[in-house]
Amino acid sequence: MTVDEKTLVTPAQTEDEFKNDPTASLQGVKAKDVTKAAKKLLKESAERGGGSIQMQDVVKIYPGSTVHALDDFNLDIKPGEMVVLLGGSGCGKSTALRSG
Repeated sequence: MTVDEKTLVTPAQTEDEFKNDPTASLQGVKAKDVTKAAKKLLKESAERGGGSIQMQDVVKIYPGSTVHALDDFNLDIKPGEMVVLLGGSGCGKSTALRSG
C-alpha cells in the first residue's frame, strides 16, 4: 500500500464527517470556520446593498449531446441568503453554477 492509498479520503467519507461533526476538518479547514466566513461575507454584501442573483429558464445542452444537462432551471437568491446545491454526481450542480 502506498502513502496515497493510506491517506485517501473519499468524498462520501468527507461528506459524512461534515454532516455529523461540525468540528471536522478537511486539509486543516474546519467546517464551522467556513460557515462563519460565509455568514460574514453574506452580511457584508447585504450591508453594501449587494444585489440578488437570478437565473431564469436556463437550458444547457452540451455539444454533441441531445440530453438537457439543465432544463428550465430557475434560481433566485436574495441578498443575505446562503444557498447550497446538493445532489448526486452528474445531476447538474456544477453546470448550473457555470451557466450563470
